[in-house]
Amino acid sequence: MTVSVMLTYGLFAILAVFLLLFLKNVSSSVRKGEKKFSLPLLIVGFCFGFLDTLGVGGFAPTLSYLKHIQKIRITEIADILLLSFAVPTVLQTFIFVSSVSITPRLLILGITVPVLGYIIVNHIKSYINDRHIKLIVGSGLILSGSIALVQNLGFTTPDHNALLISPPKEIVIYVSVFFFGGLTNFGIGNFSPTLILFELLGLDPHMGFPIMMGACALIMLISGLKEKTFTNMKIFIPLSISTGMIVAVPLGVYFIHNMNLRLISWLVILISIFSGLQTIIDKKEAA
Repeated sequence: MTVSVMLTYGLFAILAVFLLLFLKNVSSSVRKGEKKFSLPLLIVGFCFGFLDTLGVGGFAPTLSYLKHIQKIRITEIADILLLSFAVPTVLQTFIFVSSVSITPRLLILGITVPVLGYIIVNHIKSYINDRHIKLIVGSGLILSGSIALVQNLGFTTPDHNALLISPPKEIVIYVSVFFFGGLTNFGIGNFSPTLILFELLGLDPHMGFPIMMGACALIMLISGLKEKTFTNMKIFIPLSISTGMIVAVPLGVYFIHNMNLRLISWLVILISIFSGLQTIIDKKEAA
């Protein structure tokens, strides 16, 4: 058995343990809170979960929907997103990670570093006021849309045969994913930034899938282990979104090689940039 295979099995085992603890915590909250599902949120979860599985990204449009349609405070959305995407992202990880070739060091550090970024920023998040959080979220959405724009305009030239990464490029990857992990505290997804990062470095973006999915899955499961995550949260919101996403993931896997995603990705770019600008300039905050 190769080192890569052993690491993959080890990652799956860790995810399985965290998943069981996560589901135990969520089930306890369901018993205490509301038990209804929302059809609109199920549909939202299905649609954006489908996009997420295709690698287009589902965080930005889901954040935009929760803020502008559901009228949820921007400071509460990040926890809802992390809970909503947790189980679907674990499912994506199980499906995609074993099918992508990646060096053991890059797999270990590429997943560990963004998780550390999430944990560190999570501890200082409480010291950041609402206005600054809105600025971070808005800027993150604009940045996410902008780097996706770079990809769509064809300014990146990835080498799909490049599996060996030079030390300087590897350092750039670790520093970047550390910040991507930290930004998940504010509802900014790491899928699109990670894929674009690999393309800008001239690497096969498929190598980013194990990193972004494995790290994101662990971050989301860890977020669900904290009791304060569920404080004053209407648990039916993340449950409804997550259920829709779980149904959409296998469908996305089936269609991922047979769809032209360019038009969809342009739509996500517009949603990201528009929502980011609106978040920054919006003087009011929903209660």
